[in-house]
Amino acid sequence: MKCVLCNEKKGITRCEGCGILVCLLCLDKHQKELIQQFQVLMDMRNELKESIDSAETKLKHENKLSCFIEINEWEQEMIKQIQAIAKRTRENIHEIMVKNIVQIRDQFEQLSTTMQQQQKEENYLENELEKVKAQLNQLKETISHVNKKVHVKKSNNIDWDTLIHVINSEESIQQNNSRTDQEKQSSFRPVNPLSFTLNDSESSSPIWYPDLSQNTSSNLERYLLLTQNIVPPDRIVAMIPNPDQSFSWTTVARNRQSTPQY
Repeated sequence: MKCVLCNEKKGITRCEGCGILVCLLCLDKHQKELIQQFQVLMDMRNELKESIDSAETKLKHENKLSCFIEINEWEQEMIKQIQAIAKRTRENIHEIMVKNIVQIRDQFEQLSTTMQQQQKEENYLENELEKVKAQLNQLKETISHVNKKVHVKKSNNIDWDTLIHVINSEESIQQNNSRTDQEKQSSFRPVNPLSFTLNDSESSSPIWYPDLSQNTSSNLERYLLLTQNIVPPDRIVAMIPNPDQSFSWTTVARNRQSTPQY
């Protein structure tokens, strides 16, 4: 049988990898081609290592990553909103207490005027004295409890676990697939409200590891997909409520910002 590669000389040996029958000259050429292909894979491996090292380096400086910056900004915004609500509540309490004290002061002034008039006229009738005494005791009781009339009602309806989300795109795809299957039978309820996501849908495809013993062009092309699965930490996006949308602390904020595209 002739050599499969040159189709001129007689094939005297077979390549253990691909099993083709080749001559000695083509065998040497074939071996060099395999070495070159392997070198390409080694170069890809080195690039892959650089991507991993770069991702690890960026993770060490997490304060500079966009996802952490976004979370920090969200945190500060929530603190500002809480402080604003607390300030407004204090102002409301102060206004109510001032109003109550002004009312007590008016009643006190009226009673004082009545007593001064009685003293001037020397009007010391027993029934009038009892009436004044009852009014004084009433005002004394009122002023002693003026601060207790105001009560602060706090809302416990906030689901803190749903205010901010970090979702992994691979888990998101699995959840969506599970949701599609379950919706055919019944309504779906998410099991885990807190998860992790990547903002690049392509990065969710499974990593394929080629069989280097099989020397085919498809293996080499498919192996290129390896570099597409390395997602640096700065590509992760936190899903937070839309900052442009009004926020109510009596209800749970469930709006999720759409995932940006890169």
